[in-house]
Amino acid sequence: MTAVLSRTTQDFPDECLKLMFLCAHPAIDETVRAPLTLQTILGLDAARIARAFLVEAPAMSQRLVRAKAKIRDAGFTFEVPDPPGAGGSARGSARPSWWLLRC
Repeated sequence: MTAVLSRTTQDFPDECLKLMFLCAHPAIDETVRAPLTLQTILGLDAARIARAFLVEAPAMSQRLVRAKAKIRDAGFTFEVPDPPGAGGSARGSARPSWWLLRC
């Protein structure tokens, strides 16, 4: 019999990590997860993010606004990601992590 581990938000005391996983929520369009993470965690503006992703600043700004509205309107909350190898939001956070390291 395997023990069931408590999977609560207390397991993640780091607020940046919580925000990063929230930005990688599966309901958020995959193309905006990394830009949303860059803006939320690093505070980069839409114009700088747009340059990195080779898109126009107004288009990136609108994508970010729509993603934030989706999070707000749907009431997304932080959830502990699935263990490695199980897929889910843990896999979705890999690309934003790579962009965070590049900036």
